[in-house]
Amino acid sequence: MSEEQLTQTIYSSLQTRVTKMSTEKANEMAPQPPRTSMIGLLQYIGEPLAALEGITDKHGDIVTVPIGTEKLCIIANPKAVKQVFTTKASSFGKGHLQNQYLGRIVGNGLLLSEGDYWTEQRSKIQPAFNRERLSQYSDTVAELTIRMTNDWEDGDVIALDKAFQPLTLQVLAKALFGIELGEITDTFSRTGHTISSRFDFTELTTFVPEWVPIPKHRRYHRAIAEFDDALYDLLEDRRSEFEATDSEGSPDDLLTMLLPTCDNETIRDEVATILLGGHDTSALAIAYTLYLVAKRADIERQVRDEIAEATDRKPTLETLEQLEYTENVAYEAMRLYPPAYSVFREPTEPVEIGGYTIKPGTTVVLPQWLLHRDARWWDDPETARPERWAEEDDRPDYVYFPFSRGPRGCIGRDFGMIEILGAVSVLLQNYDFSLVDNDPVSFAPALTLQPEDDLEMRVRSR
Repeated sequence: MSEEQLTQTIYSSLQTRVTKMSTEKANEMAPQPPRTSMIGLLQYIGEPLAALEGITDKHGDIVTVPIGTEKLCIIANPKAVKQVFTTKASSFGKGHLQNQYLGRIVGNGLLLSEGDYWTEQRSKIQPAFNRERLSQYSDTVAELTIRMTNDWEDGDVIALDKAFQPLTLQVLAKALFGIELGEITDTFSRTGHTISSRFDFTELTTFVPEWVPIPKHRRYHRAIAEFDDALYDLLEDRRSEFEATDSEGSPDDLLTMLLPTCDNETIRDEVATILLGGHDTSALAIAYTLYLVAKRADIERQVRDEIAEATDRKPTLETLEQLEYTENVAYEAMRLYPPAYSVFREPTEPVEIGGYTIKPGTTVVLPQWLLHRDARWWDDPETARPERWAEEDDRPDYVYFPFSRGPRGCIGRDFGMIEILGAVSVLLQNYDFSLVDNDPVSFAPALTLQPEDDLEMRVRSR
């Protein structure tokens, strides 16, 4: 055998071995911490964010964790996250765990629907988020933000995480559905809070099956019934108005777009998805952005200067687009305090991700909380540095996704940024905000990243 033939033989043998090892690894499940499912559950309760950090620090970026009767696969590697969101997205659905927890709330709305039905509904809803409509929404944000502050007096202490919940509910209802919530704002806000509290992952009762009639579950079911009653009444009124008028011509809002082709149950699911799924995340993003502004004098100075130069008392879409530094502060707030702190998927077939095979029945967890704070990707990750968003960097893609990513990414991303920037610009033109408690904010994760204690600030007119 010649030297060239020998070299080729050795190379082929090594290539075969590497391929075999790769296949064997791909047939393996991701590493699993050596503990029982009950211990895993107890470790998760109380400090779920710290538990996530501890598990991945010790066992790697891709790790399988038993939580009660569920099997979770935590993925905190950007290349693997990209596979789930984009390159292998067709092998994933929303999964049984999300349907189990959220199906009663949002039904078959965009959040949970799949396949052709999801594609059809998304195409019906997408026009409501086109640019020509976004310019109208900024007026609504400004108007309702000013209205919200009418009862504020100098020196008042405001729990921002709670104050902005009714605001973002009203903005969504009026801008997208042409609905003035009025007196039922409190009903929707209260029921939304009760529903979210059902999923406080620092409490053991969150993991109790929903059919068990404990007090928390009874409050939860009453809240959904109350929400549905109020919403169906609104839908019936709007359908009667729609049928009594000439329905031809361009739709005025998303609800009018849906009325001709969708029954009330279908519309209910889409409205519930947007109202309950969208208002809480936007309210928290506004609160956390103002928290960074109040916490850091250097950030506050730059934000106020930019707002004063770019906007007037009632900002427009064009002036909001000039708030580059303020937008970067919002990005940084959502990096440090992501309102949606984890995204969930479940494979519909065995699929290789990051060298491991993940099978149906396993819930994949893509934790923004971990990737947004990972020192491998972020310089000084625990410190707010809005300027990082204007700098050249070599961060890998898919280490930041506050609005999710891929074909199932949040349809309301641009709308959400208008809410955040519009509310922040109006509020900072009219008020000074100072922290009541200088301790770092701590969290009680539920459906969203809620602060453990009220995020209180003292307000004074400018």
